[in-house]
Amino acid sequence: MITTTVVDGRPIVATVGADRLLRRWDLRSRTPIGDPVALSADGSMAGLAPVQVDGRHALQVNVGGYVHVHDVQTGEHLATSGSGNVITEVNGRAVVVARFGDNLRVTELHTGAEVRQIEAGTAHGAIVTTAVGDVPVVVSDGERNTIVIHDLTTGERLGAPLTGHEAAVTTLGVTHLRGTPILVSAARDNAIRVWDLAVRAAR
Repeated sequence: MITTTVVDGRPIVATVGADRLLRRWDLRSRTPIGDPVALSADGSMAGLAPVQVDGRHALQVNVGGYVHVHDVQTGEHLATSGSGNVITEVNGRAVVVARFGDNLRVTELHTGAEVRQIEAGTAHGAIVTTAVGDVPVVVSDGERNTIVIHDLTTGERLGAPLTGHEAAVTTLGVTHLRGTPILVSAARDNAIRVWDLAVRAAR
């Protein structure tokens, strides 16, 4: 697994291999950052992505049915959460976004206190978080093969559902292109679609 992020203007690439070691490199100097970090959990590896936790740049590693968060620069372990969850930051507070029935549940990472529930219509597929401008958002599958975007601060749905897939959405990913948040979705119709989140959330 591989992902990239930027910390204080420094581009960083992170990888997790079959040896279950988390490695980080400075892309400009092509040198390793710190020592490799051994992941304590056993089981299948399902994902690696950059996140913000307690104001720190971190990496979320999905392995062994759990989500582990490590500081990008030091490798320090910051938190662990359950399978299928997404960890992000809202107004400086670390939160967990998880499936809860047909909706999404947002809780505080460190205390488990519920912040809110979001009526997504369905929440059986992937969940991703990012920011659209200054607004933290969660993107998930919606009803009738759609994709929905919600403001994590208020729970409000942003724009109309994204339509185009002809079968259930199974995978979501977020990247940035020239500063614009880009969503990539895949579904059981064997199609991959690319969305400009800044434009779609405004509609």
